[in-house]
Amino acid sequence: MDNDKGEWVSTWNIYKQIQHSAPEGILAWDMYPAPDGQIYTSEDLKSLKCVEGLFDLCQILNAIIYRDGWKFLVETHGIDRLLEVDKISGWFFDNTFDELRYHCLIVGYDPVTGFIGDYDENTGIFLPEQGGEYQTIWGSYDSEIS
Repeated sequence: MDNDKGEWVSTWNIYKQIQHSAPEGILAWDMYPAPDGQIYTSEDLKSLKCVEGLFDLCQILNAIIYRDGWKFLVETHGIDRLLEVDKISGWFFDNTFDELRYHCLIVGYDPVTGFIGDYDENTGIFLPEQGGEYQTIWGSYDSEIS
């Protein structure tokens, strides 16, 4: 991903601030209805219609999917189905695996490896919680794990 253009920088900054702050069992959060918003659990996100609505809210920065939420979505629905939902929602700019992966990585989940950890957008390095590091490879489902 070429982020020198600033395409996703504001979204990335928001995600980086809250990626590790989701309480146990909360997979996503919508800021409405005010003042507390709405939480999403695994029961909610089993429904593709709910996922579509959540993608719509994320598109206008009214909601966030936490790393455990992305992990659940990928494991439950799969990449292809999530990209189909996005075609309806229109959240992702180019509706590709790389963009979906980017949204997962910036909150600490790599859908290629299934690892939870921290992603450094500037270097493209992912640091899994279990140790090691690897360079993310865009345009491919492959990663070089060290």
